[in-house]
Amino acid sequence: MWASAKQARPADGDVRPLAVGWTARPAHEIAAASAIAVVEARAGLARARRARRLTARKEREAWTRFDRIWSTSAILEVDRTLLAITTELAGRHGLRGYDAVQLASGRAPLT
Repeated sequence: MWASAKQARPADGDVRPLAVGWTARPAHEIAAASAIAVVEARAGLARARRARRLTARKEREAWTRFDRIWSTSAILEVDRTLLAITTELAGRHGLRGYDAVQLASGRAPLT
């Protein structure tokens, strides 16, 4: 869900990279994410706003930046192949469900 493969995902609940650190990626880099990433991003921003870690203005700015990146990203549907990869990764690494889907999406081939 992050802007490029070179960016690390922040710790659980930490939305600062969304709020301040997202930058345009070079044209040769392709951002890819699972279709659920948009839900996770919106929920994370709303949670940060409710916890008063983001102002309403910063939340809107972060969502605008996310939406700009999202609109040019490869969106991977959750299909049986992705679920098989997800299931294996969740079991092997003890990941939460959505985290496993995102990791599997990063490993899935772009077609």
